[in-house]
Amino acid sequence: MDHVRTVLPRVLRKRGLQKHADAALVLLHACEWIQGHVRAHAASLHPRHVKDAILVISADNSIAAQELQVQKDALLQVLQEQGCTNVREVRIRRS
Repeated sequence: MDHVRTVLPRVLRKRGLQKHADAALVLLHACEWIQGHVRAHAASLHPRHVKDAILVISADNSIAAQELQVQKDALLQVLQEQGCTNVREVRIRRS
């Protein structure tokens, strides 16, 4: 009998959903990291999408964007350590 951890990736690849699942995992890890490291501005920072190996995070105000800008290399490093190798850059945009 197959385990879910082996069946799920096969099904996702077969249905063409593997990239979407990987992107969702990146967004989840980014949200968790923001909650833990940029607590004062976490409500103003929203990971939006991963496209072409770029994680886009929108900021509601410039102060939150600037705080994250200082730490975005640390976020990228943590994402890559957690196995999110489909991200090579983090971009912050004002919304």
